[in-house]
Amino acid sequence: MTRRLLLFVLVALIAIIAWGAAIPFADRAPISVAANAVAYETANPSPSYPAPTAVEPAPSAPHSTPSPAPSATPTALAPAYVAAALLVEDPPTPHRAPIAQPTPTPTPDATARPRATSAPNRVRPDAIALPTASPEPTAKPTPKPTREPRATAEPTPRPTQQPTPTPEPTPRATPRPTPPPEQTYTGTSMFWYPALGIERHWEWYGCDYGGSPDGLGPGIYRWGCGARNNVYLMSHAWSTFKAVKRGYHSGAMDVGQPVWYANGQGDVSKWKVKWIRRVAVDYFDATAGEWAVNDSDTPIMTLQTCDGANDQYRIVVRIVPAT
Repeated sequence: MTRRLLLFVLVALIAIIAWGAAIPFADRAPISVAANAVAYETANPSPSYPAPTAVEPAPSAPHSTPSPAPSATPTALAPAYVAAALLVEDPPTPHRAPIAQPTPTPTPDATARPRATSAPNRVRPDAIALPTASPEPTAKPTPKPTREPRATAEPTPRPTQQPTPTPEPTPRATPRPTPPPEQTYTGTSMFWYPALGIERHWEWYGCDYGGSPDGLGPGIYRWGCGARNNVYLMSHAWSTFKAVKRGYHSGAMDVGQPVWYANGQGDVSKWKVKWIRRVAVDYFDATAGEWAVNDSDTPIMTLQTCDGANDQYRIVVRIVPAT
């Protein structure tokens, strides 16, 4: 009995070793092991044991190359593996040590067959271009040491001369303009009114001095029938006293303007305008003796001329000595 047990253990070890060596050839290993088991069973018959239920192997993971169809031989030879295992596990004596079952090695996935790779093109040795010799680098000139710049002495700043303050000019008094020298009037029987531009000789008319029966002519006439101390000068509005008429309406004639008079002996005296009036002929004829042709205790002078489209007005100017 012991001999038979040892024989089965040896067969099991051989099967395990063969199985482990056949792992790289997993697609053919079950067939070889099964064949050896069948041969051994034919030479050494063993008692029959009930066949265990066959366990289907787990499906392999998908692979790019399909695995070959499993052969029917391993399935048919499964009882031989089971019988061997059962024989090993049945101890002939209670003191036999149990033998550990080998851990089944997982069947590797089918590896895709390598494809033939075209041989690389061979290049003739003489066709390989030899590397061109690189030109030798040009030697760089050795730089000359640069002289350090000498420190330039900063110029001593010269003191800035302060400008001499210019004295403010002493304001000079602006001289007042010297009035032009007063014009000198000389002559006999003359009348001057500078503001109106009159400079004319006068002559007597009326009463003791006679005169033209046709009336006054052009020029200035002194009334010979006048009152005492009243130099009464007359002229037509179209003649010399046209300037009086024009000055009255334009405003050129005004109170306070100077006038000069020379008598028959050549004595020249200065006078000034006191008042100016314009009245109708009727009023003048009725009242002239009171305010125009009137006597005076002091020297006075009176100017008379006509005005209006039909000479219906009289312009009378009173002049007094400028003292």
